[in-house]
Amino acid sequence: MQRVTLSLVPHGGDWRAPEIRDAVAELNAPLLAIEVSAHPGATRAGSWLTVEPSSVELGALKRAEDDDRTIVRLVETSGHPTVAHLRFASPVELAETDLLERELPGGVRDRGQVLDIPLTRFEIKTISVRQLRH
Repeated sequence: MQRVTLSLVPHGGDWRAPEIRDAVAELNAPLLAIEVSAHPGATRAGSWLTVEPSSVELGALKRAEDDDRTIVRLVETSGHPTVAHLRFASPVELAETDLLERELPGGVRDRGQVLDIPLTRFEIKTISVRQLRH
């Protein structure tokens, strides 16, 4: 016995339309509300990272296994070469890595607050990010 969930999503264009990817993500990982107790907590306005265009998905965001870097995995989802525009809350230094988080010789390297990462069609690219100290 198997359970299958289907969802019909009317949209213009083909199956690669951003609305379809969003609907798939919502179906596979629904938003869950969790009650927490009151606490003084720190609040901060804005995002640490913004990724554009919509054809580039943030596939992973995690702490590196061996140090204080942050690992960002980008996925090109439209089937067309593009440039991912990454906007950070503060200046960073980034380097392209393999899936084991080892820097790639000849890979993308850059510094700044707004950085561009070229992606080929359906490419998955892993980037390590280190905050620059002021």
